[in-house]
Amino acid sequence: MPAWRQVVFGLAVAGLPGAAGAEEPRRAPRQGPTVVVTATRGPTEASRSGATSSVVTGDEIEAAHHIETQDALRAVPGLHFVKTANRGGTTSLFLRGGESDYTSILIDGFRINVDGGSFDFENLTNDGVDRIEVVRGAGSTLYGSDAMAGVVNVLTRRGEGPPTATVSSEAGSFGILRERLRFEAGEGEAAYAIDLSHLLQDDGRYENSDFRDFSFSGRFDQRMSETTTLTLLQRSLRSTLGVFTTSAGQRFDVPDPNDTKKRNDSLTGLTVTCVPEPDWESTLKVSRYLYETKFDTREDRSRGAEYSDTSSSTNLTDFERLGIDWQNAYAFGDDERIVAGGAFEQDTLLRATAVPGAATSSEVDDSRGTVSGFAQVDWGFDGRLFLTLGGRVDNSSDFETAATQRQAVAWLLEGGTRLRASHGTGIKAPTFFEIHGSGTVPGLATRGILDPETEKSRTLDGGVDRPFWGERGNFSLTGFYNRYEDLVELESSAIGYSQGGEAFSR
Repeated sequence: MPAWRQVVFGLAVAGLPGAAGAEEPRRAPRQGPTVVVTATRGPTEASRSGATSSVVTGDEIEAAHHIETQDALRAVPGLHFVKTANRGGTTSLFLRGGESDYTSILIDGFRINVDGGSFDFENLTNDGVDRIEVVRGAGSTLYGSDAMAGVVNVLTRRGEGPPTATVSSEAGSFGILRERLRFEAGEGEAAYAIDLSHLLQDDGRYENSDFRDFSFSGRFDQRMSETTTLTLLQRSLRSTLGVFTTSAGQRFDVPDPNDTKKRNDSLTGLTVTCVPEPDWESTLKVSRYLYETKFDTREDRSRGAEYSDTSSSTNLTDFERLGIDWQNAYAFGDDERIVAGGAFEQDTLLRATAVPGAATSSEVDDSRGTVSGFAQVDWGFDGRLFLTLGGRVDNSSDFETAATQRQAVAWLLEGGTRLRASHGTGIKAPTFFEIHGSGTVPGLATRGILDPETEKSRTLDGGVDRPFWGERGNFSLTGFYNRYEDLVELESSAIGYSQGGEAFSR
């Protein structure tokens, strides 16, 4: 990045009121026991749940200056991230030895996995994040498809206090420039929290490796009456990456001066929460998630024989999910609670290749709908023993009815020691590619699954937690066993996909 740009931007920021401080204002640390929402679809003290869970707070994220969600989660036990290429490449999450599409990824409870369960963490930033919850073990009973190995739920921040604005800028080597703007308020019946950020890297190690990312996170809360609250969430990501090599990597492949990959993500979610009675809470969620990628390959003949592409093409991916989720939670005691509800999702995927002068070929153009019903009961006995039982049924236009279940137990001993164990089953819908195959050219076409079913998992874990040093530290020991069945496998391009594979992790 040219030095004059850093200087000009720095002078502009310094001239803004309240922008001279090196640190952004932080909220007062929250006191009290750790609370987890994801394990039970409602606020529950982590010590009273048999689920193996972790919470990364917003204070921890800000203190470590983590830009992306993957950075904030790298220290969480059982999570392993694999990153390809340089900044802007693909980043996949592997939870407890499962595949990268075995974890359900949520933002405020809205699922953002794409077709078949995959999700690229590379562009997911921590803008507007209040905390991140990770629940290990099958979670399909509460969250449906893709939660074969666990669930990651990114929870956004509600605006607080009088209206404030914060601006910051950072610059570093390799032409890195990051700018952030935050607006926040939360007094009376309304609240808002808006975060915008821009990240640029334009002086990387290789030609055509520039990366630019724009992120927007907005949450708007409005109390409509004494019993009803509305929350509107909007998160958008837009990035452009220069693809400097197309196959074997920069050490083995010929360079590419002009290929690009563009990605657009957009999540719009509306949550309506109604509390008709003190012990009854009803929540309706409506959402739309869009995921688009565009990979442009441009002819390179004018650059000489050392460059790779001899023709131009564009590969498009357009995925949309429409979702409705309605749950009702009833509390019938201090430690007793039942949650029940239903959900509907409509997934649509278009993947196509366009070549100048030729007709656009559509590899996949399909949709599927899924209807679900679920229920879970939590019991507490004498403030020491806590049990969880849950079940779910999913029916999809692409596979037969699938049922999942979950059981968990937590036992609190003297001195704060907790014994815990959980068992659950999970499912994952095959991708549209795996169901229908791809390609139309004889000899190159890939056949889809003849009789598709959901991939299945069964997870079992147990452990002990013991606080020490005045609860400033915690000792935790966990053992787990995950088994996966009816896995989809690609035998060969000539044969296609088959189903029936098995695997396990422990």
